[in-house]
Amino acid sequence: MRKIVAGAVIVIVLQVIALGVIVYAGLYDVAATRPHSRMGEFLVRTLQVRSVARRAAAVPAHVAPTDAVPPAGAVAYREMCVSCHGAPGVARSEIGSGMMPRPPDLSQVAPRWSDREIFWIVKHGIRLAGMPAFGPTHHDEELWDIVTFVRTLPTLSAREYGRLAGAAPGHDNEGASASPRLDAPRADGFDGRSHGQKHAESGDTRGGAPAMSE
Repeated sequence: MRKIVAGAVIVIVLQVIALGVIVYAGLYDVAATRPHSRMGEFLVRTLQVRSVARRAAAVPAHVAPTDAVPPAGAVAYREMCVSCHGAPGVARSEIGSGMMPRPPDLSQVAPRWSDREIFWIVKHGIRLAGMPAFGPTHHDEELWDIVTFVRTLPTLSAREYGRLAGAAPGHDNEGASASPRLDAPRADGFDGRSHGQKHAESGDTRGGAPAMSE
């Protein structure tokens, strides 16, 4: 029994050493022009799915409207999501096309996720996948509007998307960031301004320069 335990420990130590050599020697290619290996893709995908499922279970249930798609959700998707994910009749932008892993076509993958999981992803983002977190800059109700709209993507035509999003199909690749709402206070005191902006507005520059706009 001791030999088995000792052997297992040695194997683990050797794996850690090998991983350290790969990392510090720069042997792993991080270029976005090369896809993950099959094993790497499996590990990353499994990690994402299981991590999201575990944490999304704590998201409070939300009753989505069934009579109509919230226009705010369509507009928010146009401003925050279409650049990377595309939309009916709208291709990904150059930014989305150059990312690795490639942002998925939500009209194809959305049915694989529950509403709570989509909400959690939109709110918290996914590290190392290029998916930003919109929770720090948007209210939960705004994010739920996006979830509701994403649910409709598999059934939307290019014309319907253009009408709902308020933009002509094929001319909506800007992917400009949506501005956070400043008219409704949040429970945590967030008002949409960065730390640097607050100092600049008060005349105090010790807090750092305002965040650079895109």
